[in-house]
Amino acid sequence: ANEQEVFQRLLLHLTFIFEVRELEAKPLERQLNLCISVLDLLTAVGRDRRLLPITWEVMLRSLLGTTDYLLRINVETQGFTQSPGEYLSQELCGLLIKVLFELWLRSKTSDLRMWQNLARLSKNWIKRAQLVNYWNGVCLGLTQRMLRILYGPTEGTDIVSVPSPYGSATTGGSGGMMIEVNLSDEYVMFMWHRMVHLLGDISKISHPIIHRLALHGAAQVVDTFLKVARSLAAVKKGTQHPKTPNPPHANSILDLPHGRWLFDAAQDVSPAFKNGRAIAVGCLCRIFTARTAQPFSTKYLARFYRLVIASVRRGEVEVVSELLTNGKFLLGAELSGITCLVPPILACSYRALVGPDGSKRGNSSTVRMAAIIALSTIFPMPCHLEGVDVPYLNDKTGEVAEADTSESRSGYVVPPAKESRLVVLPVKKFEEMHQLLHDSLLQTLGIEKDRKNLQAVVWACGVFIYESIDAKPHMSFTVIKALLRGLRDLGVWDAEVIEAVIRVLASLTRLFKKIHKANATCVPSIVQELCYFIRSILLQPQQQQQQQPPPQQQQATAPEEGASSYSDGERDSLASEAFYCILDWVMAGSELFATKNALMSVIRTIRLVLADQYTLWIADNPETLHVVSKDVKKKTLVKKKKPKAVDEVKEAEPKAKEAAVCVYYTILHHFLSFPASQGPMKMSSTITEEGEFAALKEKCEKEGLECPPHESAVVRHFVLDEQIFISVVEKPYGDSEDKSGATLILRSIAGKKVWDFYHVSDVALSKVGDRKKKEAGKAEEQG
Repeated sequence: ANEQEVFQRLLLHLTFIFEVRELEAKPLERQLNLCISVLDLLTAVGRDRRLLPITWEVMLRSLLGTTDYLLRINVETQGFTQSPGEYLSQELCGLLIKVLFELWLRSKTSDLRMWQNLARLSKNWIKRAQLVNYWNGVCLGLTQRMLRILYGPTEGTDIVSVPSPYGSATTGGSGGMMIEVNLSDEYVMFMWHRMVHLLGDISKISHPIIHRLALHGAAQVVDTFLKVARSLAAVKKGTQHPKTPNPPHANSILDLPHGRWLFDAAQDVSPAFKNGRAIAVGCLCRIFTARTAQPFSTKYLARFYRLVIASVRRGEVEVVSELLTNGKFLLGAELSGITCLVPPILACSYRALVGPDGSKRGNSSTVRMAAIIALSTIFPMPCHLEGVDVPYLNDKTGEVAEADTSESRSGYVVPPAKESRLVVLPVKKFEEMHQLLHDSLLQTLGIEKDRKNLQAVVWACGVFIYESIDAKPHMSFTVIKALLRGLRDLGVWDAEVIEAVIRVLASLTRLFKKIHKANATCVPSIVQELCYFIRSILLQPQQQQQQQPPPQQQQATAPEEGASSYSDGERDSLASEAFYCILDWVMAGSELFATKNALMSVIRTIRLVLADQYTLWIADNPETLHVVSKDVKKKTLVKKKKPKAVDEVKEAEPKAKEAAVCVYYTILHHFLSFPASQGPMKMSSTITEEGEFAALKEKCEKEGLECPPHESAVVRHFVLDEQIFISVVEKPYGDSEDKSGATLILRSIAGKKVWDFYHVSDVALSKVGDRKKKEAGKAEEQG
């Protein structure tokens, strides 16, 4: 007890070291070092010694008074013009707050007067960024510990861990060390509630920077709860322990003080607080895009919808960027009344991708990627919601009603040509959005430069084609032409983008019948452009070598923006992908080669790639190609017209050759061999293993014979010379009563049936047939 009393008196005396004195530079620096030593001493005592509650109270009161004494001083000047008080206040601010919060955690005090004093005095230091940063860390550490208590060992932490927001302390001492405290479960709950409300309503903070920092901390706490919801939802789907607790529902997260602060901050229209408003809008978007088992409350949905529409109408870049980045999947969240957000999300996506004047984009690549994803979620709506009115949200009542194009409504917004804000878009039906989506996609495809974003745009083009081929086929064809134009303009797009274009074109083979029915020339054009691309990419190294400027001019000549050249490996891979895309179109339908040009283009391209050494003559028409031997001994050069240029092309790479052989072999076996739609050569008339087994099964059921259990019991497969595929279908009963047989079906390696044969045995009867005969004989004898 005497030791505790001595230490209590010592604490009171140590507070005088922090008193501001009019000192010179060196004495003032010594005072600063003494203050740091005192704070380190208090931290060590709080960590290692067992103190009585009264001693803890004296320590916290003295430290709280010292902190308030120094942090009340306004730091208005920097450098040598600072007063001693400003100097000590600035240098000791972070360390004072850190030591105060750590000792407060370790004291485990539940004295309401102490907590009220801390909350009252903390509002005097709210202008200090260090206070808000440490407050964010303590709240986050307590939240992590609380999650372990609520949701089990898979979530949160065993102890309260508060890392220093500034790394290592600039003033020395223990300011940069992590705070780790082991607290009881009850006290964690109590202290979490007290610390969250320590600074009051953070949405009312008057300083913009502090306002942004506080909202960032609130968003971190909310994100921690959202991660628990996602992880526990995954656990529920698996074979986990049945006592696993349910994840937190989003309504309960919004019921926390953080939800109220986020909504209030997001609705603040002051321009100075737009950064904090952007953080609040982004966090709310993450909450409403998180899939939960129960629906959101209607009051929260209406408030969020009004907030999104108002944010888009104001058109602030920071807010709209956060809205797109965190709310790109909003339209896929299946929220009640979410369709009222289609026009504003379409508007801000268009603005982020194209810009006010249709050519400039001031947003980052991440924001533009989010805009591409958000735009893609709208593509199915004009077709699937055809004839449905676009709803809007009433600003005053929050109710969803029918479409209205008056300027007083907030639901229909697109960027104008020259203004910075967004205006009303007169759209009443969902199908009227087709043209705007089409134009946005084509403009983005033309001006986007980022590689990953371009790949996303290309795949979005594929989604748009699938969704609009029935309702607006002419728009689908314009998008296809834009993709083909990218193939023809070699060097504008990178190899990854070109590969994405080829794969999108290959995926369109599933729409072969629809595309051919709407435009018979579209499919042959796709194949011809792919052939032209293969020939062009094989010629690219020689063309670049011919067009290369002299060495003295190479440094002065700057490359064009977006232009790129391809390595040998990339050219080989792209040519191979293009060949396999052609193969997909060849196998899609026989109508492809109805015109001679498409077939000749494919044959010329295959011949070009398979030639070991050749000279390629380019005439006036790029499609007219003459492949001639380079063997000088043969001397068989024949020229019907004088060429304009001669380009020597080296041997094609292995992948391209393999793909060319595959296409050639497939065309050889399948061209003009597609089953007829009617007559004896249609698919239902050709013999198959399935048909033979079905006939055998029908015969057995009709005559009361024992039927094989499955097809594999009577069907055998063999390969002859790695080129002929033989199927043997056993017929144990044959066509006559006492003879068995087998059907042989021969196919080429490409799958084309070339021959079938039925053989009847004169010697052996099937075991089943013998048994049936014996049973019939016994029946006659008994009769």
